Amino acid sequence: MQDPITIFGTPTCEETDALRALLISRSISFNEIDIEQDENASIFVMFLNAGFRSTPTVLFDGGSRKTILTEPTRKQIEDALSAAGY
Repeated sequence: MQDPITIFGTPTCEETDALRALLISRSISFNEIDIEQDENASIFVMFLNAGFRSTPTVLFDGGSRKTILTEPTRKQIEDALSAAGY
């Protein structure tokens, strides 16, 4: 089973755009949350990133095993996708 993916980003973040495009090009479904529109998501991202609103922050939710990547490189995304069953 593949781990659900959530992207926390903003509409003006180029890295978020690139990640979104990669997942769409591979027909990988994901949830996207705009931290400029969702205050709770913004607080969550800041909690994960030592007070910074770093985007994209990506959550691979494997149930008891969660992977969180902040501003990941292409290789980090590729590795996480493979580990998540994609």
